[in-house]
Amino acid sequence: MKAEPGEVRAAWSDTRLVKACLDGDELAWAGLIEKYKRLIYGIAMRYRATPEDAADIFQAVCSDLVSELPRLRRVESLRSWLISITAPRCLRVKEQRVRRERKEGGDLDALA
Repeated sequence: MKAEPGEVRAAWSDTRLVKACLDGDELAWAGLIEKYKRLIYGIAMRYRATPEDAADIFQAVCSDLVSELPRLRRVESLRSWLISITAPRCLRVKEQRVRRERKEGGDLDALA
């Protein structure tokens, strides 16, 4: 089975990926997303996000990544930065679900 170009780039170092992304390489963006998608989804799942919420969190984090990558000071901190922006998003989504459930009178035990 042949690897897709984005998958190949996912094996690149963060430094190489970030430089290529900032140079406009679309396949590098695909590689960067591929490289970190399990991390982002994994954090969402640890916060017990629904699959739909996890997908929304993933999209929001990817959007933040696109807009903030040019301002990233230390490429070697990319993983930590992604964790630091994903976790609060997960908390916000969970809090919104709890508020929505309370408002609708739903079962909060399922959200614990």
